[in-house]
Amino acid sequence: RDSLPGDPSFAGAVGNMAMAAPASPAAPTRRRAATQASGVWAALLAVAFGAAALRHSGLPSVSPAFLAAGGRGLRPGSASVVAGRMLRVQRVREPRQLERRAKLDEKELGILTEAAEQGDPESQYIIGKEFLEGENVERDLEKAALYLKKAADSGVSAAQYNLGMMLMAGQGVAENTAEGVQMLESAAVNGEPLAQYFLGMLYLQGDSVEKDMDKATELLDAAAEQGVVDAQYTIGTMLLDTPEEAVEEKKWAAHWMNKAAEQGDPRAQLAIGRMFFYGVGLEQNQENAASWVSAAANQGLVDAEYMMGTMLLAGAGVEENKQWAAHWFQQAAEKGSPDAQYNLGLMYESGDGVEEDKEKAKYWLEQAAASGDEDARTTADQIAGAEA
Repeated sequence: RDSLPGDPSFAGAVGNMAMAAPASPAAPTRRRAATQASGVWAALLAVAFGAAALRHSGLPSVSPAFLAAGGRGLRPGSASVVAGRMLRVQRVREPRQLERRAKLDEKELGILTEAAEQGDPESQYIIGKEFLEGENVERDLEKAALYLKKAADSGVSAAQYNLGMMLMAGQGVAENTAEGVQMLESAAVNGEPLAQYFLGMLYLQGDSVEKDMDKATELLDAAAEQGVVDAQYTIGTMLLDTPEEAVEEKKWAAHWMNKAAEQGDPRAQLAIGRMFFYGVGLEQNQENAASWVSAAANQGLVDAEYMMGTMLLAGAGVEENKQWAAHWFQQAAEKGSPDAQYNLGLMYESGDGVEEDKEKAKYWLEQAAASGDEDARTTADQIAGAEA
């Protein structure tokens, strides 16, 4: 990779440092109206952040789905598979009323096991968690389910959540989607935020339950209020997928995207960066846009890397810097972004921001052309013809 201008951490290199995040936008003065259901799921699963129309100059134009993004939430498919994946990622949550050390010695395990056998719900939950995670004892999913079931029957919300996920995934127990949903419902009613989030996603998709946008919105909103970042991002995305004239919904979208962005979610950082850039739900401010897009780019989000390159190339919200634009296009190009590959190819072809290199130009243009970019194919052929 070509050398970059100076130390990547220097203050002027906006693109390669996490800039100070702008102040949080004020929350709207009233609660949002009900969101529209149309197009929500497609928006949640879209891979690109809108029309990546930027080529060698200019900036992307706004499309109706310009803020749609592929999320870490539920994807179409078997609920049991998704539940199993979430179980491994989220593992198990402590009940909010419990405080304990991460490591338990043999004596503590013995005391807790005895208490669990005597019917103490919180001890049953902790021992169930130990068997589920296998950190201090040998992992045993059947024993985990047994202890979690006892704690869940006593109303421990985190046990209800984890047992529900095990039932959905068929881990340690026979797969039983109906019972899993029922257990998640109990956990959600008892205020367990991850249960609210996962159940909300099930209602959003209509997977294992009848699709119900009102229930989905209510559950996701409750999880978002408790700080579940994926819920905050999902609610923000749903609110953005409303008509252009739904101004209040856009303000609430900014509120939730900001909450998720402040927790470090790169998708939300890019989304709120775009909202600042285009003035959607927020007062237009390209400098604030650059701050958030930079934060997302530094976390390796390909669409943010590409947008950071376009902003540096055009001097939008940041001082124009073609060398740093090339750097971010390179990062995105290596992750397979056809538009970044195209731009990088043109920069190598003309020596704009990088040392002129026809071979590299042809390589990146051909990479973009392989994705169906006809402009890239034409330009690559022209370079090859000039060399002949």
